[in-house]
Parts: sequence; C-alpha cells; structure tokens
Amino acid sequence: MIASDGARGVLLQTVVESVATHSPNAKFVFASPTTDNPEALLDDAPAKQRKKGLRSEQVTVNQNLLWVSAIAHRPKHWKVELCIKNDKVELGEIVLSQRPGIRESLCPRRTFGI
Repeated sequence: MIASDGARGVLLQTVVESVATHSPNAKFVFASPTTDNPEALLDDAPAKQRKKGLRSEQVTVNQNLLWVSAIAHRPKHWKVELCIKNDKVELGEIVLSQRPGIRESLCPRRTFGI
C-alpha cells in the first residue's frame, strides 16, 4: 500500500519496518492531507499492534510559500519573507556562499538553489 508512490514509498516502508524491528516500543503517527480512507494505511501494520485511523477537518499537513528576493547592491544577501494571504512577513536574511552567476542575474524570477 505505501509503495504506491514509487521509490519514496518503498524507502518509507523500509525505514518504518526497520525502526519497528529494532525499536519494538516505537510509536508511529502518519498525517496525510485529503486522505479519504486513513484506515487503509494501516493494512500493513502488524496484527498485534494497536492502530487507529482518524479523520478530521483540522489541517494536519501545511505548506508555506516563501518569497526570496535579492537585496540591492549586496549580491550574496537575500531577504526571506513568508507569504500569507495578500501580505508578506519578513523572516530574515540569508547569505549565499557565492554570488549568483550571470544566468541567475539575468533572470531574477528564476529559482536559485540556496
């Protein structure tokens, strides 16, 4: 069941099984957005283990949009802001280890690895 999303699912399944084997008292909690049948994720759990699927209207998984922009005349310094609705909240500043290359400078809206 977990392996349905390709390699990432296989890795998750392997890690969960390894932790369960080496740490029998470990407890696992999985959260997933828009899962219609969370109990289906428990099909592979050992029969002797206590398990329960929960549905909730509460948001359990969240995504944040960050706006990163260059600071004028300081090519290694970039301002990081959190976008909330129609506003931005300044989070701080990051300093790159090197200046962006000419390609990044010509395309200010292009993604640049930080």
